[in-house]
Amino acid sequence: MMNNTEVISKMKKIALFMAAAILLITVACAGAEETGIFDQLNGQTFTFSSGVGGWSNELTIGKDGSFTGNYHDSEMGETGEGYPDGSLYGCAYHGQLKDPEQVDEYTWTAGITVEPDEGQAPEVIEDGVRYVTSEPYGVSKAKTVTIYLPGKPVEQLPEGFLPWSHLLDIDPDAKTLPFCAIWSEADEAGFIADGIAPAEI
Repeated sequence: MMNNTEVISKMKKIALFMAAAILLITVACAGAEETGIFDQLNGQTFTFSSGVGGWSNELTIGKDGSFTGNYHDSEMGETGEGYPDGSLYGCAYHGQLKDPEQVDEYTWTAGITVEPDEGQAPEVIEDGVRYVTSEPYGVSKAKTVTIYLPGKPVEQLPEGFLPWSHLLDIDPDAKTLPFCAIWSEADEAGFIADGIAPAEI
């Protein structure tokens, strides 16, 4: 039969074991949540565009939340000496989504960092076109973004996001979002997943 000291010692060991188990489960669940949302976005290309041509911004997300992007804006009427065929503003860039937090069944928020790719000349003229490196319109101001998954009720989407989603052009009676999307409130920019792009409207 154990004395009081042995009982207390055993109880402490059990308490420590349980605390460690709870901590491991919490960490595992947090990791699963991060992996889960990025797994859902992995390989998808998101497009921010007016749908009438001239400019667009596309970014493709990896399984760890990293992404690569390309923004371009054609100004064919913006000509000058040496560039009679117009100007093209653009930027190749990369970045990272991080610290995702689930808001509801169809909504997540995540931090975002964006950096231009190295080696891009500020301005160069080639083959009659002036190429100017610019900020990636749509993600240049964001510190956080909101991620929407298919099934998000349309009535719960921000008013500023809807025009960029092109959803009501695709289906005026839509009740839920049929694709993944990313909303940068700071940039007032909505990116929609490939599969339903503005060019198809």
